[in-house]
Amino acid sequence: TAATTVNVTKKMTDSTATTAATPAHNQSKTISSSASSPSSYLLRNLSNTTILLHLPHLLSLHLHNISHCRIYVTQPTLGPVHVTKCHSSHVQCSCYQLRVHESTNVRFCVWTRSGPIIEDCSGMVFDGDYFDDDCDTNS
Repeated sequence: TAATTVNVTKKMTDSTATTAATPAHNQSKTISSSASSPSSYLLRNLSNTTILLHLPHLLSLHLHNISHCRIYVTQPTLGPVHVTKCHSSHVQCSCYQLRVHESTNVRFCVWTRSGPIIEDCSGMVFDGDYFDDDCDTNS
């Protein structure tokens, strides 16, 4: 089987760097950075993919059009995590605020500093804890 990689491109918008990963199917990818300035990341159009984000200065994370994926964020996000049109997936993160829109059957292991915003969603499961090593074993 040929290995494929997630296409990651970096672009500047205002003073914040944004990285987009799109599209990816049936693969695993680790994204890490030692950059000292905060960055925002966008992951979109992913299917059957496992993503490990190891970013020490993650300003915000945007997940859009994700299906049957596992997203692991190893460092706290300084701002919000936005999840839109995410289906049958697993998200493990720590963030300032979690915002979930138009999503179904997503399992979250999450710690937030403020209350989540959840709109037009069904089948959301908040199970375990971001700090629990066994959180992923129940899915």
